[in-house]
Amino acid sequence: MSDVDLVGHSNGGLYSRAATRILRQTQAPVRIRSITMLGTPNNGSVPGSFTWGEFNKADCKGNNFCLKFNTGWSEIAAKYDLGLNRENTLKYLDAEGVPAPLSAAWGWNNAQAGHLDGIPVTLLAGTYFKTQAGNPRIWPYDGITSRYSAWAEGVSDAVIPHRTCWEAPLTHSIFVSDKISADWQTAITWNKAALERVNQAIDESDAALSKPNRRGCTP
Repeated sequence: MSDVDLVGHSNGGLYSRAATRILRQTQAPVRIRSITMLGTPNNGSVPGSFTWGEFNKADCKGNNFCLKFNTGWSEIAAKYDLGLNRENTLKYLDAEGVPAPLSAAWGWNNAQAGHLDGIPVTLLAGTYFKTQAGNPRIWPYDGITSRYSAWAEGVSDAVIPHRTCWEAPLTHSIFVSDKISADWQTAITWNKAALERVNQAIDESDAALSKPNRRGCTP
């Protein structure tokens, strides 16, 4: 049996969760010791939800980056999306808009219940973009993923039983930092403090389940 620590950025975090389910279902000789996710859209991305009408321009609260970036993203997605963008939505991941009682069983997140049992999960969020009195499912966010989504606030403990959260005023990636002419180290994938937190999660993975659940997960 091999022990593995998975680290996923953005949708890589969702892929890590899916891979864990498949490994367990196929009884593979691999034990996932921990999962660390950076800017993962566990409850959808802001651009994805914007494209499919779950968020709108008013939700940008006049923020220029939010307006320009999401409008441009929607135009590109309308021409070139092959499916991933529409899966980064509240409807696909959380079955939002699906009437009860179906909504309790539908949605990608609900389908993953039980597959992360016994696995500590660390959730890193970037909060570079902020506004006053904004929709908490958007604000603050890293330019792609909100803290709400990165921290999987809409995902129950049946799906992610043990989680630890961390945040810093960082962007989603160099791609976003370039858009606002920010230093590349403002990107969560290139930031020293974020990397140290990833290493800490791996180093502490064996003892993580003995510590309190949801540490750091209160804004």
